[in-house]
Amino acid sequence: MHPSISEQLAGLAKVLADVVRPELADPYPVDVLDGVIAGLETLGRAWAQWPAYLRWDAEQTAAILRRVGIDPPEAPADPLDLVALEAHHAAVRTMLESAIPAIAEEVDATTAMVQFFRERIERFPFQQLAPRRP
Repeated sequence: MHPSISEQLAGLAKVLADVVRPELADPYPVDVLDGVIAGLETLGRAWAQWPAYLRWDAEQTAAILRRVGIDPPEAPADPLDLVALEAHHAAVRTMLESAIPAIAEEVDATTAMVQFFRERIERFPFQQLAPRRP
C-alpha cells in the first residue's frame, strides 16, 4: 500500500527541507528544522524495527528480574499490538528500576545487566540520527 509509513515520513522530511527550510534566514530555526528533518528521516528508516526491539528488550529485562527473584508480567500474546507492547515494556522497565538495589547485590545479575545494556545500545533502532543537511 502506498504511501507506506516510511514513504510518508520521507515525504514530510522532503517538504520541510525543500519548502520550509529555504524560507528561513535565522540560523537557530534552521538548526531546529534540520533536527526535525533528521528525526523524521530516522523514524522513516527505523520505525518498523520498533516492535521487535520492544519485545526483545522486555524479554531481556524480564530475564534479569527473574535472576533476583522478581516475577515480571507476561508479554502480550499479540506481537503486533504495539500499544500493548509499549505498555508491557514500560511496566517491565519500571520493575527493573525498582530492582537495581537487588541486582547490584548479586554479581551474576549485575554482569548480566551490564552485558544487556551494552547490547541494548547496539540494537536501539533510533540510535543514529540522519546526517544533518547542509
